[in-house]
Amino acid sequence: MKKENNRCQGNLLIVDDDRKMREMICQVFSVSNYNIKTAEDGLKALEAIKSNCFDVVITDMVMPNMGGIELLRMIRKLNPETVTIMITAHGAIESAVEAMRQGAFHYLTKPLEQEKLRSIVNMVMDSRRLVRENNRLKMQLEDKNSGPLIIGNSTQIIRTKSLIDKIAPSDITVLIQGESGTGKELVARSIHQKSKRAKNNFVAINCAAIPHNLLESELFGYNKGAFTGADQQKKGLFEEADQGTLFLDEISEIDIQLQAKLLRALQEGEIRRLGSNSDVKVDVRIIAASNQDLKKMQSEGKMRQDLFYRLNVM
Repeated sequence: MKKENNRCQGNLLIVDDDRKMREMICQVFSVSNYNIKTAEDGLKALEAIKSNCFDVVITDMVMPNMGGIELLRMIRKLNPETVTIMITAHGAIESAVEAMRQGAFHYLTKPLEQEKLRSIVNMVMDSRRLVRENNRLKMQLEDKNSGPLIIGNSTQIIRTKSLIDKIAPSDITVLIQGESGTGKELVARSIHQKSKRAKNNFVAINCAAIPHNLLESELFGYNKGAFTGADQQKKGLFEEADQGTLFLDEISEIDIQLQAKLLRALQEGEIRRLGSNSDVKVDVRIIAASNQDLKKMQSEGKMRQDLFYRLNVM
């Protein structure tokens, strides 16, 4: 029999201990372009669900081994996006209502109204197709707007991009060292762009461009009245970068006293605004950069050793 071409393809699972009922439902969708699988009870259905991703499950309420309600609960745990339609006999409406409370999309009573079942499933499949298409277009748009920041085919560039791909998915702290103008911030932005934090803020600060007496308030923020001119509360860059990435360029320019406070923020995952007596939890990935020899600065007493090793994870 010729299949319809105007229907979206989807995965459909039919679960019923009555073989004739399974065959009848399969016949209902014989002209639809769906991948159809069947199971004779809840346990067999569960096996299929663990190895396949179904858009819709049509299941009988009462079956041996595992009934429809228990199967519904398992589906909700394994794949919450799967739509479940319950089939029940007349006189079991209370069970059907319970199924709806548990998350079933719809229920139908026997004998089945075939056209109604077809209409419901087709509507769900069309909706799922539109959601997938919308997500695909969003991803294409994001890729277009956030294309590769580092371009080139030299051995060094390829090696750099490969390293970025390896470390980006984790949350490890990264230290980028290199001379001025070699693209340290581009590397930092590329790491952020390829990380799980990409949709959140990438906040960058050049520590050399901020006077020492102002850098602390820039990083950690301050409360109203913390100092002369602090007429309102201000979030620091750590809070601005919460759930995202904070790029500390020219980290070598932070003085020893502020280095201790920075170390605590990295270790504890919390900061304290100037003028405050309480801490604020932050979830920030740190990427630092320097054009200085930080190991040499340690020996000169200009860089804390514990901060260096905390920054130099990768």
